[in-house]
Amino acid sequence: MRTWMCLTLIPLFFIGSTGPVAATGSGRAALRGTAEQELAGEEIRGPVGLPPVPARDWEVPGQTVGPLVTRIRSGLHKSWTPNAQGALWGKTIYLSPGHGWYWTGGSWTTQRGWSEGIVEDLSNAESVDQFLVPCLMAAGAQIVPLREIDTNSAMVIVDNDDGTDATARGQYQEIGDAGLFSTSSMTGYSHAGAPLASGTNPFAAGTNRLMNTAATETARALYTLSVPADGHYNVYISYSAWTQRAPDAHVIVLHPGGQTHYRVDQRHHGQTWVFLGRFWFRAGFSPTEGALALANDSSSPGVDVQVSLDAVRIGGGTGLINRTGGVSGKPRYEEACRYHAQFAGAPTTVYDASDADNSDDVSCRSRLAAWLHEDGEDSVFVSWHSNAGGGRGTSTYVYGPNPVDGTYNFTGTPGSDRLAVHIQDRLVHQYVQYEAGWRDRGVYSAYFGELNPSYNNEMPSALLEILFHDSAADMVFYRDPRIRQQGGRAVCHAVLEYFAERDGAALVLPPEPPVGLRVRNAGLGQVEVAWSPPLPDAAGGDAPTSYRVYVGLTANSFNEGTEVTGTSTMLTDLTPGQGFFVKVHAVNDAGESAFGTPPAAVGVSATGRANILVLDGFSRLGADMNWMQNLGYTNPVHRIVMQRIHDHREGIGHHAPELAALNMAFDTWQVEGLPEQAPAWEQYELVDFIVGRGAQTFDPTVWDTLAAAALAGTHLLITGSEVTTQLIDANRTDLMSQILGISAMTASADTGITFDAEGVFTGIPGANFGYVEGFSYDAGGAEAFVSGGALSAVSSSSGGLLGVQNITPGGEVFTFGFPFETITDGAVRQEILARLLDHLAIEAPVPDAGPDIDEPDADAGTQPDTGTCGPDRICTTETVYGCQCRHGGSTPAPGTFLLLALAGVFLFIRRTRKDQL
Repeated sequence: MRTWMCLTLIPLFFIGSTGPVAATGSGRAALRGTAEQELAGEEIRGPVGLPPVPARDWEVPGQTVGPLVTRIRSGLHKSWTPNAQGALWGKTIYLSPGHGWYWTGGSWTTQRGWSEGIVEDLSNAESVDQFLVPCLMAAGAQIVPLREIDTNSAMVIVDNDDGTDATARGQYQEIGDAGLFSTSSMTGYSHAGAPLASGTNPFAAGTNRLMNTAATETARALYTLSVPADGHYNVYISYSAWTQRAPDAHVIVLHPGGQTHYRVDQRHHGQTWVFLGRFWFRAGFSPTEGALALANDSSSPGVDVQVSLDAVRIGGGTGLINRTGGVSGKPRYEEACRYHAQFAGAPTTVYDASDADNSDDVSCRSRLAAWLHEDGEDSVFVSWHSNAGGGRGTSTYVYGPNPVDGTYNFTGTPGSDRLAVHIQDRLVHQYVQYEAGWRDRGVYSAYFGELNPSYNNEMPSALLEILFHDSAADMVFYRDPRIRQQGGRAVCHAVLEYFAERDGAALVLPPEPPVGLRVRNAGLGQVEVAWSPPLPDAAGGDAPTSYRVYVGLTANSFNEGTEVTGTSTMLTDLTPGQGFFVKVHAVNDAGESAFGTPPAAVGVSATGRANILVLDGFSRLGADMNWMQNLGYTNPVHRIVMQRIHDHREGIGHHAPELAALNMAFDTWQVEGLPEQAPAWEQYELVDFIVGRGAQTFDPTVWDTLAAAALAGTHLLITGSEVTTQLIDANRTDLMSQILGISAMTASADTGITFDAEGVFTGIPGANFGYVEGFSYDAGGAEAFVSGGALSAVSSSSGGLLGVQNITPGGEVFTFGFPFETITDGAVRQEILARLLDHLAIEAPVPDAGPDIDEPDADAGTQPDTGTCGPDRICTTETVYGCQCRHGGSTPAPGTFLLLALAGVFLFIRRTRKDQL
């Protein structure tokens, strides 16, 4: 049950210690300095004297609420009983990225202005949504966002009220005996009235359907979504909660990687959006790869227990609330809590308590948490901010009756003090790894509206000020995506530490991701997947006890994974010509690494070995890669949106499919594994080196190795926007000249390309490269070359030289001054590779096809063949297995040869290299 008193009575209500937080055992949090005041005029207190937030109709006082959503993995469970899959399983984390766009009464604006390259309203959301949320979820937590957390500005909602006919949004279908379905008397989501006027509740105007449960599935509802574009989308569902709802409603997300199963306790958190997870979907309408189903199998079967069927949402969308002057036009994740709360179904008492939207927003964050939270739910509230006022360093706040004055008088919800200590200590421990003297400002109290127990007394609550966004020194760090990611990890670890301490449990932290993924053909129908353990990190997680290997047909969508105890595994019974992707996460008792290896790909060889290597070298991440957005301030704003910065390092997703479409057999090596785990370079006819926007972030001997391979006859395709920059920075202009055939480079702002009339790529239509939402990252500008002997291959729309072909004494080297994977036209990408492979006479390895020339009856039976050639033939031992004799003698024959397949009579024509005739 909720207990409430007005703010004027708060001094009588406060509970908790008034002594120093550090007195109960923290170390660094005891160090306090003078608190800097926040920006002048900041609204931190919110409206006062508000009425209590109403309890939900179905809320039962004194109940114990278990996990709301449990992910069920195939093979890891023997019944419907939810399995604890992380240290935070059964915990609900309410997250408040502070501030956001709001309506002033005359226009939409941010609550904070531009400072040292960022706007706090946006950086708070970027940090929480992309770095804190994944870590918490990988540890098993249920996330309840108090602002939208999907950075995808597209959104699709399919609702039962759409009827069963397909609409522009998708289709709702009921499958099974019609007698199992009925209409609920409770309200549900409705599209009606969008955009929404202030005060309109989208969950008050619609209906929801009910489906009777059974011991085994006898019916289901299917929501097929018209996905607007390829991309990553958060998936949410809504339903009407009641005591007779299924405690384990079976929810299945159908995506290109397969099916992901959940059990959702529909007795709680109804008539709002419940977050399931983040998935990649292809554009289009697919009941098997772009849909969500609710099945009626349950551990509580019968006509008296139903599954509620309301709405399914993917994506965050753009502003939906019309505050008399139109909608914001901004992505919803950038808007303040005040507008998210309305879209989430909250009553006006939660988000419209005063005449000013920015004041409403302050109280909205805590009041929305209290409205969504149910009695008996094990939760904490974490608010993410950055500070201002002329200082440096990190501080964390709990509630107290004082202003922001550098004092400590804790009077907030019990447990908040310990949560704050852990957040402070973990953040400082993280940042001293970068700056030994990082300022630990300590834990303070203040009357922040977000922490006010009169608004929310139901869970421990803490507010972090991660650093000072008006400090040039602090902002050197905060503009770096790596620092943001590590800040999110630190807060995640603090939440884990809080619950472990409270529950008297041993603290285990999720592991860091493995590195150096290698995927290679290792025999007929076999592919070896290998990786290296996580790198040492003084502020990182604990060691893994196992790994989870995921496989998918795209670089973005994977199956449910298979656990492996070592650092390699063999995939067997594969079909030649098959292409797929692999990624690996680390696992321990705390959960799974928040991030895994980048995806790697393989094209399965018909002979057990590949002759093309894809070398993924795009390992860089830094502030100079940020998206610089013009928001009307004097200077552009640093935006850290990972899909735009480096597409989650999924660029191989635009190399591998093109190679697979050309029936090539290929392996993948990620550059982090070099030089300790090196491939057999001599095996490969072509190395496709993905530089991306990478700078010198890997072992510089890689370039020497590639140069040696080229001089020994291996061909190279090197593409990226900082290829020559890497060599110049490493003082290796000798390789730039000798191997690439480039003498100098200049920056180019062009994003249009044309192909030279006399070159390898002649006739390919012009194209563009660069950022497309859901497709590729921002190339960050191209490099225009000055030839040092190389031939022209690709030009910019203004005539600059963006691609060259250099013929070395061994192999040929093609260098593009922009990332190949950012070419927006897939047909152009494939044609480039087709022309390249044709020019270099590279084809897929083929099986041993018959007897050698001098063998009377039988083949030698080895791969490659070891038989001798006749007097008019030249024998080679390439990676193309089978009869590899080429026509010799005084007059070279045409560059073709015939193979007679063992299984039938078809003609196989292969072009051979002219220099080997």
